[in-house]
Amino acid sequence: MPAFVARGTEGEVSLARLLKDGAVVLYFFPRAMTSGCTQEALEFNQLLPEFEALGVRVYGVSVDSVARLQRFREKYGLRLSFISDEDRTIGAAYGTLKSGASKSHERDTVLIDSQGTVLLAYERVAPRGHAARVFEEARRLRDEGLI
Repeated sequence: MPAFVARGTEGEVSLARLLKDGAVVLYFFPRAMTSGCTQEALEFNQLLPEFEALGVRVYGVSVDSVARLQRFREKYGLRLSFISDEDRTIGAAYGTLKSGASKSHERDTVLIDSQGTVLLAYERVAPRGHAARVFEEARRLRDEGLI
């Protein structure tokens, strides 16, 4: 599990601190306020109470600044927390950086248990319906006693 310390919409965050509260979903996305990224954020946001009931916290991660991520939250009324990866160290550690000139993230997602083990990894997903798939898998893992 690649550890990190970064700034986010809730202040400084570290993976170690996040895992103290249970399992974590990190969903990586290219850019805030674009159509696909907004669709994905709205769907994760809608399912946030269900994820929380499972004991799973959800964080969006992008190369956007904290200020842009905060504007994204405010514009769409999102309760989700976001992590800024402006220096691209988190994306590099998790292998989510796009190749080429864009230097943003691929649309990838990981679910990490409280011990730091990556239980699920999704690569280059379509935004529509992805949050529901992650939720269903998280629920299955919870039912199996794995989170």
